[in-house]
Amino acid sequence: MSVGAVNNTAVKNRIDYLDFVKGLAIISVVLLHTLPSGWLKPIFAVFHIWQAVPVFIFVAGITGCITWERRKKNISAYYKDLPSKIWGLYLPYIIAVLLYQLYVFDFMNPFHFVTSILSGSVGPGGYFVSLIVQHMLIFPFILMLRDKLGNDNKFLLACLFISFLLEWLFVSACAADPNADNMFYRFFYGRYLFVAALGATFYNNQSLFSAFKLRVLSGISIVYIILTLYFGISLSFIPNEWNPQHYPSYFYTYLLVAWLVKNKNKVSDSLHHIISKFGKNSYDIFITQLFIFSTFGVSMRHGFFTALLLPFICLYGGLLVAYLKKKYTLI
Repeated sequence: MSVGAVNNTAVKNRIDYLDFVKGLAIISVVLLHTLPSGWLKPIFAVFHIWQAVPVFIFVAGITGCITWERRKKNISAYYKDLPSKIWGLYLPYIIAVLLYQLYVFDFMNPFHFVTSILSGSVGPGGYFVSLIVQHMLIFPFILMLRDKLGNDNKFLLACLFISFLLEWLFVSACAADPNADNMFYRFFYGRYLFVAALGATFYNNQSLFSAFKLRVLSGISIVYIILTLYFGISLSFIPNEWNPQHYPSYFYTYLLVAWLVKNKNKVSDSLHHIISKFGKNSYDIFITQLFIFSTFGVSMRHGFFTALLLPFICLYGGLLVAYLKKKYTLI
């Protein structure tokens, strides 16, 4: 049995571990935005809380696979309710951005507002909204490729090649404009495609990697992360930005998720419950923390006690937003 193998027979258990993993990921997002950026490398955050976005995309690969199977692998059925889902992602973000503009009393012109919303350029982590929307639009075709190949080893090799090609094309395109990578790379889905593909295989083929093979592959990822982030080594075919979040890093993400799933039941019931609750409401928490850090975060970080309170304000504020939405069906 592979590292992190879990029971694949019960959908309830699958959803349970997804909520738990998402809960830890959203806690990590809040901590990332709370801690001074200068702390992240010394505390080796790249191996735990800095994995938040790759873990979220990994989970999105799992949920995308679940949706694909529920829609009987029919592309038309998959896209049928997608517009409402996309609107459900953008509307809370739009509201948060409008509230932020109202708070600072500085309003964008309509064109700038629309482009900022679509690119997620407002607020810490705003690009994540665009990433998830791109994932929802593109990932069905990745799953069609998986079905066509009929072999997960071939599927991952194909996705690895696609990721390499997309990254290389991005580097080539940016060579003519040195600022382009900073502008667009943050919400470029191509750099996360491979981790989403790994999530899809984790969902219903966790025996794909033996324990030894997974350790070797994740070891390669760890070496890559250390060389690029701590020693400044760069590869000509991969952009220098966001070094920990490229396709060579994602076998470590796989190992991390597998380890979390394997050990989730070792956590006390009460702690497991609250972490899973954060996971179920992770998007509301994400939007809440984005608004809080955009408006009050800088001033609150200056005080020791207020900085300590920030994560709790974001997490439980997000739960309050989720509760109010359900109670009054606001969105």
